[in-house]
Amino acid sequence: MLRPITLYDRVLLSGSVRVLFPTSRPVVLFALILFLVPALGPGGQAEDPAEDCATQYVHAVGEACLLPNGLWQVVLADGHIQTTHGADPYIPDEETAALSDIERHPHCATDYYQHVLYGYPAGGENRYLDVVDDIRAAIRRMNHILNEDGLESGGVTADYKVLCHDDYQIRVDHFPNHGSSDFSNVVNAARAAGFYGSNTDFTIFYDGTSSGVCGVGHISYDDRGSAYNHNNNGNDYGVTYNNCWSGRTPMHENGHNQGAVQRTAPDSDGSGHCIEGKDIMCYPTSAILVLCRDRVHYDCDHDTYFDAEPEPGEWLHTHWNIGARYNRFIAFDVEPQINTTDPVPDFTATVADKEVTFDASASYDPDGDPLTYTWNFGDNSAGSGAQTTHTYAEAGKYRVTLSLSDGQGGFNATTQTLYISPDVPASVENLTFEGVVECAVAVYPQETKDACGGSTSTDHQFTVGKGITGVHVELVWDRSTGAALGTLGAEEMRFIWYRPGLGDANGTSPVIGTHDVEPSLDLHLSGGQMLLHVRPSGTSGPVVDQAYKVCVSVLYGGATAPSWSTCTL
Repeated sequence: MLRPITLYDRVLLSGSVRVLFPTSRPVVLFALILFLVPALGPGGQAEDPAEDCATQYVHAVGEACLLPNGLWQVVLADGHIQTTHGADPYIPDEETAALSDIERHPHCATDYYQHVLYGYPAGGENRYLDVVDDIRAAIRRMNHILNEDGLESGGVTADYKVLCHDDYQIRVDHFPNHGSSDFSNVVNAARAAGFYGSNTDFTIFYDGTSSGVCGVGHISYDDRGSAYNHNNNGNDYGVTYNNCWSGRTPMHENGHNQGAVQRTAPDSDGSGHCIEGKDIMCYPTSAILVLCRDRVHYDCDHDTYFDAEPEPGEWLHTHWNIGARYNRFIAFDVEPQINTTDPVPDFTATVADKEVTFDASASYDPDGDPLTYTWNFGDNSAGSGAQTTHTYAEAGKYRVTLSLSDGQGGFNATTQTLYISPDVPASVENLTFEGVVECAVAVYPQETKDACGGSTSTDHQFTVGKGITGVHVELVWDRSTGAALGTLGAEEMRFIWYRPGLGDANGTSPVIGTHDVEPSLDLHLSGGQMLLHVRPSGTSGPVVDQAYKVCVSVLYGGATAPSWSTCTL
């Protein structure tokens, strides 16, 4: 007789089978699975129920069959198939606090969308009217996290596409469940109530519990980077139990529905999660890397399952990427619609050193309803009222959000980025660097730049402190030295800054220039590393052993650039 599978069991198939028991001591059993894989459909999983695959009871999932790819296959009452890695455990420290106290309206859609549902035990109380506003707020908090990652990774807005009422209010429907709280029974009840569709992912807030579990969600192992990926279809379900509604679980289960985390992705643990700690799809208990400590991110390093602007050579550029424009369930670079009777937020921020006065008196409600003002200052502190003052402890970049509620179900929010500059006196730090350009390309002049660009002797890295407001540079060399005599072209030598926001700089000898560091740059707010690279430009022959000198003045606190009368070789 097969024993029940508990939430502690995990299966990882990437040439081996790994089972984690409650003691957390792994037992590795190497298995040859080549001949056990069934025929796969377009989504990378079986289209029909797997043959000769015995079912057994899996905690919080229900009757399921273990597939060779490590997923549990659940055949529902109407024959529809869901696959899941199993139950996502309840972790108190992660679930007691809300995901975020900042909200953002999702995008209302009718083509492909997320349909939000409230499910409840048939023998219990239907609390729909009591909890519907809380459920909508949870979706808006999810959407804020998603949008933050869209802006951070690609500079574009990213919003969940959801089903809405005509007034753009998130639509939340409800259904009773006559069975147990297992995933299979809850989904069976939803489908029996008419909630299914090939263009719809269903996010279910279930008003019940399952021991030691936060939720269960469908996932397809299909890492193809195209619109035809199986995760880009509907009829997927994610269930969150009521002890985890305000935490990360609703977004986590929807993340599974949208294909996170593929086994082949960077920083994947091979069983549907990642190992980066604070990411929505990771768990601290399995964290090996903690890359972002500032806030909860959807995908902190934008390399495992979400990147709104992946670069060539990155895994997400060619594999399934929830942040790609081909994802049918997210709207990119489109401002979400709002109810015309929702409040209209607006505020100004007046900065005096680290003290900021916020004024939202320009906000209003079209219906004239009294407004409740809630502030998130971006430094883990909050405030209230139409006007308020806040003092920041440190210089930095802060995203300040004003949320408005009219007491009648109307809600809206707006966010501004605030920069608090470091308080540093005006000063100048002078640095000098010497080097030799070492390269030789005699046949193809157009390749000279590339050939010379790799010389380590032409790279000069240095550290600057917070409060930097500019950099002044001079570049000189002696044309009578080196084997390059008579071969340098009109542009001669140039330098390049490798630092975001400063761009390239080039010119004839000597290159003189002052480059401002904007207050919005992290370099100004907290300091960091700068890299200066020197190379010839526009040459018509070989450049070998060309000596040069770079004189750099680092400007702090608005200091002006000095004259380098002694910048000579």
